[in-house]
Amino acid sequence: MPAMTAGVLIASAPENSGLASGVLNSARQIGGTFGVALLGTIMQTLSPGSGLACALVLTTLVLLSGAEFSRRSLPGRGW
Repeated sequence: MPAMTAGVLIASAPENSGLASGVLNSARQIGGTFGVALLGTIMQTLSPGSGLACALVLTTLVLLSGAEFSRRSLPGRGW
């Protein structure tokens, strides 16, 4: 969380730092709520083994997609 906050505050203009921080925290809270609801629904509707496997695969894909999006959108890091 500190790295995300630092990245957002560095990337935003000083006069928009409060807005950027608020949007980050709101998005984090909403994403966490929807994530728990979605993964709970998946695990509840499928059989125990396949529900857990599906939830873990979905979580991995979301995390990798977020990492790739961040890599492409952050300036100056052409790995």
